[in-house]
Amino acid sequence: MKYVTFLDEATVDPFPVVGILLDDTSVLPLPAAYDASDEPDLEPDDLADLTALLSRGAAGWQAVSELVSGLADRRDLRRDLAELRLLAPIPRPPRLRDYMTYRGHIGGSGMDVPDVFTKYPVGYKGNHLAVQGTATTVTWPSYARRLDYESEIAIIVGSGGENLTVAEARDAIGAITIFNDFSARDIQFEEMTMRMGPGKGKDFANAFGPCAVTLDEIPDEFGINMRTLVNDEVWSKGSTAGRQFSFAEIVAWASRDEPVYPGEILGIGTHDGGCGYELRRWIQPGDLVQIQADGIGTLENRVGARREGRHAN
Repeated sequence: MKYVTFLDEATVDPFPVVGILLDDTSVLPLPAAYDASDEPDLEPDDLADLTALLSRGAAGWQAVSELVSGLADRRDLRRDLAELRLLAPIPRPPRLRDYMTYRGHIGGSGMDVPDVFTKYPVGYKGNHLAVQGTATTVTWPSYARRLDYESEIAIIVGSGGENLTVAEARDAIGAITIFNDFSARDIQFEEMTMRMGPGKGKDFANAFGPCAVTLDEIPDEFGINMRTLVNDEVWSKGSTAGRQFSFAEIVAWASRDEPVYPGEILGIGTHDGGCGYELRRWIQPGDLVQIQADGIGTLENRVGARREGRHAN
């Protein structure tokens, strides 16, 4: 199943709506499907947002599957994707963390692989309030001179839990999506010389989308092919193969002695060769960055002009 969160800007006071991406051109809004169904095994609150729906776990997935299949012939309920504005699948996640799980990305960035890399997933807490979706513009911070993209997959927690086993953690995964972890490299590298962070080097933009895909749609989590295009030129090609940890292992570790919450996002890290820094190439204002992932789609963002803040250097 492919979930989307969208705005219908043709309506007065549009608000985020959860829908199912049926194909490349059409969306089934779930509130409309609920209203049209005789006995939906859902409550209206379950469709308030994608976090609420994913929190129901397998029962929510089953209820939506039955709802969609029961309305397969109701083309009058479908909306043209081109008429809608997609938001990030989870516009305001309760928490955002990002991990480093690819050995090749560490080496490609000029770093030695530490022993702890194989011990448990190591990550940082990102800015969960700086989230945006596809077809949006990323603002270039005034304090940065080198901007970079990072091609990733992110896990969206479904039912959540604490001290989950790996098997339980897999069941707690709601969906996955594409994640562009935009980075101000010059600032990131400077601030991390203090052995803290990253902070300002990462906090300005986290792009997710275009949809959230449930794991039943993914034949092999280690076989998702990805590529990044900048102005229609392929810069990066890679896949989710060769990771140190599975999706479930990341979630299980994140839940150790602290709960993971529905809607929380856990990035699995940049795949080998999946950023400009590894290629020694830098994106520029006006560039269109597109990250494609098999089975998910394309996340695209325009790079905006550098802000002219009074502290710009």
